[in-house]
Amino acid sequence: MRAAVLILLVVLASVYTYTEACSCLRQHPQTKFCRSNFVIKANILKRRSTGPTQFDDVVYTVQIVQDYKNQRNFYTRQIQDIFTASNSTACGSYFEIGSEYLILGSIHSGKWRTGLCNGNALFSSLNSQERDAYTFGYYKKGCSCEIEECVDIGENCPPPASNTCVIKQNDDFQCFYRENTCRRGPWGGCAWHSPACH
Repeated sequence: MRAAVLILLVVLASVYTYTEACSCLRQHPQTKFCRSNFVIKANILKRRSTGPTQFDDVVYTVQIVQDYKNQRNFYTRQIQDIFTASNSTACGSYFEIGSEYLILGSIHSGKWRTGLCNGNALFSSLNSQERDAYTFGYYKKGCSCEIEECVDIGENCPPPASNTCVIKQNDDFQCFYRENTCRRGPWGGCAWHSPACH
């Protein structure tokens, strides 16, 4: 009897852990860029907790190496505190001290915040196309365009409109995410920049 109760408790705990896990909506990196208040390349200087429990935030102090979002690199070389949840279950981000990361997030009342769903990445893990999209402003120039993704089986994908690029259900999403940007062309409409993923 005690063994059965113990097994039941273990199962319930695992179900609770699973249901409490962080879940992120799939989005193209360009969409994440355009919806963020800040997009930076930063060197991680230190990490500290704001309190003793797992529900307290963690604060990373970073030095901004490159500001991709704002005009004239307004934040470059600035030392900045960035808040995140203390664990991945609550969608908190983890950054290794001394490493360079691409960090995206929001700014509310002067407080910078990021999380797992923002699209953060170790900068060295980005491929050349992704780096160019940030460095040369391809994502930034495409913020007047919308990216629509058809993800449900049987969903009727809308035809591309003048201000949208569409990723169809059977397309290679990873190719579009890592190799393509949606940009406004000289004719005024939005289109995928590269034919590589079609």
